[in-house]
Amino acid sequence: MVQVLTVPIGLLTGIVFTVTQPRRPPGYALGAITTVFGVLVTTQGLATSTWADGSPAGIGDPDGEGFIGLVAACSGLFTTAIGLSIVLLRWAGPELMRLPQVRSRNAPARP
Repeated sequence: MVQVLTVPIGLLTGIVFTVTQPRRPPGYALGAITTVFGVLVTTQGLATSTWADGSPAGIGDPDGEGFIGLVAACSGLFTTAIGLSIVLLRWAGPELMRLPQVRSRNAPARP
């Protein structure tokens, strides 16, 4: 459940660092770790949902536990997508991260 709060905070922090620091795509290790962590959270969320909806039902309120498992699974899927996008951006190379060069009207003509 904590991941529902920490992932958006981490994304916001990453966006701030990306805007304020030089352009450089994150590394493969960060993308791989994020992807593996997302897969782990997804499988644990799905296992919780299966356990809560199984027979006999889990402890307490099965509907609430099933919903929390679903939220965790969705959070894990989102984290997996973020990890894969980090790897794909790194694989695409620094050309994708560069801003286009804009010439002023008074700039001399290119040779």
